[in-house]
Amino acid sequence: MRAQIIRFSELSAAEQAHIMPALRRIFFASSNTQIFVDEAAREAHFDRWLGRYLRHWPGDALVAVDSAINGEALAYLAGCPDSAAAAPVFVDIGYYPLFAAHYADYPAHIHVNAAQEHRGRGHGRALIEVYAEMCCARSIDGLHAVTAGESPAAAFFARCGLLPVSEIEWNSRPLALLGMRV
Repeated sequence: MRAQIIRFSELSAAEQAHIMPALRRIFFASSNTQIFVDEAAREAHFDRWLGRYLRHWPGDALVAVDSAINGEALAYLAGCPDSAAAAPVFVDIGYYPLFAAHYADYPAHIHVNAAQEHRGRGHGRALIEVYAEMCCARSIDGLHAVTAGESPAAAFFARCGLLPVSEIEWNSRPLALLGMRV
């Protein structure tokens, strides 16, 4: 099944409200953090890794949906087109400035997650391909993702053409910036 890919910004407010529970479900099921001290901490986590992207760059958020299942969200990509210019938005991400030297070559950054039951079906790859085309059309010539080194996510991004650019040690674990020229 090939999903339909839509920009979050092209959805009406009612459609965004309809799809948001599925995006939240995918987000929390994919998150490394599963236990929160309270609901406020849970919401802050969501906002940190997805919510702010939907607010600041809704045109760079893509959703793979299955129109045969009432527009069910299967996967999403949250993107930021200019990591250097967005640095003030990410002051709470301690490692963010540590990769700044690579933002000129790989200006856009992405987060990709898929519902567990829809992984391995090409939705994440399709989202990255569409976002790469969007970047190219706007003369953004590279994109990147940051993930734990040697993780399943790193392997996924490598299969999609994002190759290791830099690795750092952060909070006693390796973090890799994986990049792709578009």
